[in-house]
Amino acid sequence: MEVLSVLKASCKDCYRCLRHCPVGAIGFGQDQAWIIKEKCIYCGRCVNICPQKAKVPFNGSAELEKFLTSDIPVIASVAPSFVATLELHDYRQLVGGLKELGFDYVVETVQGAKYVAKEYFNLVKKWDKPLISTCCPAIVNLVEKHYPELIPNLAPLISPMMAHGQILKQIYGKEVKVVFFGPCIAKIDELNRPEASGGVDLVMTFRQLIQFFTKKGVNLEKVEPVDFDLSQSQWPRKYPLRGGVLTTAGLEEEYLNGQVFSVSGIEDCIQSIADLKEGRIRPIFLELMACRGGCINGPEVDINLGVAGRCQLVIKYARDRSKLSFKTKNQKNVEKEVQPAKLRLKREYSHRKQIYPMPTEEEIREILKRIGKFGKDDETNCGGCGYQTCRDKAIAVYQGLAEEKMCIPYMKERIESLAHIIVESSHNAIIVVDKNMIIQEFNPVANQMFNRKNESPIGQPLYRYIDPSLFQKVWKEKTRIVHKKVKYEQYRLVTDQTIFPIEEYEVIVGIITDITAQEEQKKKVHEMKRMAVEKASAVVHKQMKIVQEIAKLLGETTVETKAALYELTEIIEDGDLD
Repeated sequence: MEVLSVLKASCKDCYRCLRHCPVGAIGFGQDQAWIIKEKCIYCGRCVNICPQKAKVPFNGSAELEKFLTSDIPVIASVAPSFVATLELHDYRQLVGGLKELGFDYVVETVQGAKYVAKEYFNLVKKWDKPLISTCCPAIVNLVEKHYPELIPNLAPLISPMMAHGQILKQIYGKEVKVVFFGPCIAKIDELNRPEASGGVDLVMTFRQLIQFFTKKGVNLEKVEPVDFDLSQSQWPRKYPLRGGVLTTAGLEEEYLNGQVFSVSGIEDCIQSIADLKEGRIRPIFLELMACRGGCINGPEVDINLGVAGRCQLVIKYARDRSKLSFKTKNQKNVEKEVQPAKLRLKREYSHRKQIYPMPTEEEIREILKRIGKFGKDDETNCGGCGYQTCRDKAIAVYQGLAEEKMCIPYMKERIESLAHIIVESSHNAIIVVDKNMIIQEFNPVANQMFNRKNESPIGQPLYRYIDPSLFQKVWKEKTRIVHKKVKYEQYRLVTDQTIFPIEEYEVIVGIITDITAQEEQKKKVHEMKRMAVEKASAVVHKQMKIVQEIAKLLGETTVETKAALYELTEIIEDGDLD
């Protein structure tokens, strides 16, 4: 199962995902992005930052359909952040919608948080080193894949989601199917961990759930509101907020005394981990949440509300629920059903940091030279490619994680240089003007043809050199002029002109060929033909006179001959020959 996939047809090679990835887990090859699984913490930032929506988390809708159409009971475990991530007038609409889909039971995941938080309280009291919370799977991935030195500091406890899966199977039976719904993509990855077995069977995000509702034609506004199963008034519903673990574990006093810290937002978490690694901080407990503000700001959240507004919704929901009494016929006595001693709340971690080959300084310099970085001054470190420095990018190229052409300044310079070479070396005059007929480009051939004063034409109005009327016509009518003959008497030139607009840049390009020599040659050929015709006509005329003279002489002889023959005929007929 690929937790995150890249739709190659959609990826436009813009490097935006890499620029925003906090751990550089995006590789590029053949003009396509790909997920570096060995580095990825599945924070989900690339999913939302991609303008083409080319990053897609695994969607278990097909498996969910199989569950719902089977004879096995299916239970929905709903993350407590749902109230701040789904736009509902009544939270019971969500429960009613899930029941309409075919779920047999719908339960709040905070039930599992209660048991995990209790273990945190016990750990903090006896732990001999700074303890890092492990409720956030993205943080667990961050430590295992990037800071394995701090694995001993990770709390050896499973997440509330995994604990809740076990609880539900204790209550309803091992054969039931448990589907977790939350705002987190890293939870999909968490399901692959060995300690997740025997609990949750499928993880889907809130965004995917909304899509599934739409697919099945379930309108939450029209469903019958139904309350959660198994609910209790004092469940820790503030758990998804920043500081939620501390509050639930009863560590508020230590927080106020500066012995525990609560940090949210992946950049701040990374900095806190680095500070802990270097010994700059030494708390007894460090609550880390990859999403700013906590789980209420997860990557699979679709609600037009800021973190403060979402936080307010969760607090209000928790307060309102704490005032309710849950004594309906469908409610079980949860405390009696759950056997904490049988819950497998402990877990272990593994070193998963990938070691990549490192280039020598000479190899780095060679890669940098190939992208136009010949010295420190050339290393702009602009970050356009997604790497912090040009050297980091060169190292990634060596490791097969990046391409040389990802350097935007280099490619820009290369394209501009190529375009400049083409324009400068052209045998035709190339003139580029803006829509106001101000010259932007005037290549050497254009200078040779029209710039007799030898001054710089850039920034000058076109009329100072040639008549701009054709350029104006092209821009006004948004049309092209192709192979039009234009004479410039002042320059003694005859030209062939092709003029066209480039509307997106608001410029007009003229490609002008000097055909003066060809025109002169045409004139010479024409004159030669004319003279040849005249000579031929004179010869013919003279020959005609000769022919006429000959004909005249021949005509007189013919008459005499004809008369003689006539006389001879008469003699023969008369018999005078006898």
